[in-house]
Amino acid sequence: MKFSGTLKKAKATFLDNEKNPSFNEAQVALLGVAVDLTASYCKGTCNGPKALIDASYQIEYELPVFGKSLTEFVKIHNAGILAYPKVSGKKVCKAMDGMVADVQNFSKNALEHGKLLALFGGEHSIPNGAFKAMSEIYSPKTVTVLQFDAHLDLRKEYDCQRFSHASIMRNARELGFNAIQVGIRDHIGAEEIEYIKEASIENWIYYCPTMPEQYYENELKDCAWINEENVLWKCRPSKHQLGKICKQIQTPYLYITFDVDALDASEMPGTGTPLPHGLSLQSAEEMLYTVISYCKKNKIKLLGFDINEVSPITGSTQSEQKAALLAYKILAWNFLEKFKE
Repeated sequence: MKFSGTLKKAKATFLDNEKNPSFNEAQVALLGVAVDLTASYCKGTCNGPKALIDASYQIEYELPVFGKSLTEFVKIHNAGILAYPKVSGKKVCKAMDGMVADVQNFSKNALEHGKLLALFGGEHSIPNGAFKAMSEIYSPKTVTVLQFDAHLDLRKEYDCQRFSHASIMRNARELGFNAIQVGIRDHIGAEEIEYIKEASIENWIYYCPTMPEQYYENELKDCAWINEENVLWKCRPSKHQLGKICKQIQTPYLYITFDVDALDASEMPGTGTPLPHGLSLQSAEEMLYTVISYCKKNKIKLLGFDINEVSPITGSTQSEQKAALLAYKILAWNFLEKFKE
């Protein structure tokens, strides 16, 4: 497979620093995408894929209760890390078009061969390619995209870039995908508000409040773009909200896109836009486990997932370690039946 980016092939894989199963024998196809071209605040997410994979080698990955290692039962093919040159001006659009095409081709090949797709970024523009691939293979109306993020990412474009990280969910919706957005709390612009109202998607967005609860007593009554029932008070979903999110997944397929700034900055400082008032790692994991369990029970297939916006901090590994744990647990929960055999 040819790429416009430079591919550094991997000798080892996620969790296993000695072996890299072949694509044909693997159940999971993994690609790192080191791109950081449209970041609007802190740079450094291009270093995320390598840091995340390196951090995975420190995980004690015997699954609790079963006492069995994940890679004993699940083969993960690591295709390597795609890197793109740091450019500016009009060259950014060309580089981004190439990145999206590369991810699209890899994703399409993985999905057509029945692999679970795993993408490690890089900035949160990377899923554009995965969405394009899924739209070619499946009817978008048969796939629900579950987004964890501090930002809506519903802008038509940002800095004249249609594949910007700030437009990723607008692109997904315009392709025709159903989308659930969780953890939203940063600035919501007029363009995004208008889009929410026009598309009538306020019931699909779950916000983390950034003000004291008393502040919202009267503020939400006439708010056309925030459904009060979807506000995650204390930044944690209630059982009712978890049940509602699950019931909104009425498609045969699910894809998870996880921007790590969905997590509170105290837990995830190493990211492009670290923000307070976010989800805790524990609450995010509880949501993921509940959703994946619901999907398995109802025969809804997880097509893949991505984890983006990890920006390593010199002298600290906590951000990439937590991101690696998220990836590990998504994989473990998705293939849980293999541990029970």
